[in-house]
Amino acid sequence: MSRIPDNRIERIKRNVSLLNWIESTGHEPKKQGNDYVMACVFHDEKTPSLKITPDKNLYHCFGCGAAGSIIDWVMHTQGLDFRAAVEYIEAQQGGVVVPKPVTAQAVQSSLAAEITNTDHQTALQGVLNYYHEALKNTPKALAYLDSRGLNDPDLINTFQLGFSNKALNSILAAKHTQAGKQQRELLRTTGVLKKSGYEHFAGSIVVPIFDHGQCVEIYGRRIQTYSEPRHLYLPGP
Repeated sequence: MSRIPDNRIERIKRNVSLLNWIESTGHEPKKQGNDYVMACVFHDEKTPSLKITPDKNLYHCFGCGAAGSIIDWVMHTQGLDFRAAVEYIEAQQGGVVVPKPVTAQAVQSSLAAEITNTDHQTALQGVLNYYHEALKNTPKALAYLDSRGLNDPDLINTFQLGFSNKALNSILAAKHTQAGKQQRELLRTTGVLKKSGYEHFAGSIVVPIFDHGQCVEIYGRRIQTYSEPRHLYLPGP
């Protein structure tokens, strides 16, 4: 039997929410800071010691040491081997592993942290992460890639393709607040926002260009044929 491809495994670990999976099976984890806690299902206990970390999509029990990803969870709760667990998860997802949608709270929290350090690279990566998730959830953008023969999940993930859905401002802090002003000023400095506050790459597929792990350029291609200019780059200094 052939080995399960790594990208198939990583797609499950990255895109299938462990927290949602656990809740769907009748458990009710309680929020504790950025994490969730519940009584461990792998041993008897009175004080909940199993922690679920949504940001990492992992679990860990401080009582018995059980830990791992959603695949590990399914293996141990369903009594399945690794391959069977992967196939079971995919079957439960209708054969298609659907990406976890990006949340405004998560992006806003991320951008707030980035602005604290006023680090342009970190800010750019936060925006690219947002655009990347927006692409996966925008049918018209995916249809455009499909028309170009580029609608391939591995290609999209490998090159971190994204889509500027014109909603970046909506996940930032309110314009009149100090945090909102700082966020927008930083994104104007990076070139992501125009002086007017509108997104520079609005309506465009975005392709980040990296050099030694640093984003040195972003190429944008507008998907509407009537939009000009069709080809965009980060504005120069």
